[in-house]
Amino acid sequence: MVVATSADYRPFRFYDDNFLLDGFDIALMREIGKQLGVTIEFKDFAFDGLPGALMLGQADAVISALTITPERREAVDFSATYYVGEDAVLAKAGSAIPNLTAVGQLANYIIGVERGSVYESWITTALVTTGKMPAENLRAYGKVEQAVGDLEQGRVELVVLDLLPAQEYVQAGRAKLVGRGANRQQFGIAVRKGDSDLLAQINNALTVLQNKNVIAELSQQYLKLQPDEIITPPLNQPQHQYPQQ
Repeated sequence: MVVATSADYRPFRFYDDNFLLDGFDIALMREIGKQLGVTIEFKDFAFDGLPGALMLGQADAVISALTITPERREAVDFSATYYVGEDAVLAKAGSAIPNLTAVGQLANYIIGVERGSVYESWITTALVTTGKMPAENLRAYGKVEQAVGDLEQGRVELVVLDLLPAQEYVQAGRAKLVGRGANRQQFGIAVRKGDSDLLAQINNALTVLQNKNVIAELSQQYLKLQPDEIITPPLNQPQHQYPQQ
């Protein structure tokens, strides 16, 4: 099975010291492959190219901390939720920017996001289209690493992304956490629209892996979560919870 991903998002997807793909998403997909009796071949794409890779037949599925949204469900089908996370807002290390507790407070800053991410659409909808923030103050990057690089250089003032990758940058001393928890994200595995057979197989595998505590074990290994920190979503159907303005 060919699976598309975007390997620039620790701890979900990254290249290790031996230039091999690793991370929570990668390990989970390999476990799904074992359940299905197939070998998983990963292909690395830019994040905003993942839906196109799926629809053009370059991949059978996508796993890439991909949030389930109504807009994406128009183009692809999603598995049940395999992880529930939350957002984070980064400022430059040593920045005087205070803690931000509401999306409206972001309107005063130049913001970097990963192109095609749920955060790009969230900020566009909440701030740009409502006239609260100039469109030029929202800057989209092919990779979140590029956004953080511009944050360090002072070209953007904030970067909005998922919490766990944000914490990686904070722990590395590259950024300061100034906001989190404005919304929760529910991640699913995407397949081509109408591929009900593969979708059912993936959902069945996820159920088996959850019942065997494999997903919880991978969460502890890769995401450094304690058992009481792991939010276990029901796997009988895809769950939906979207960014709130």
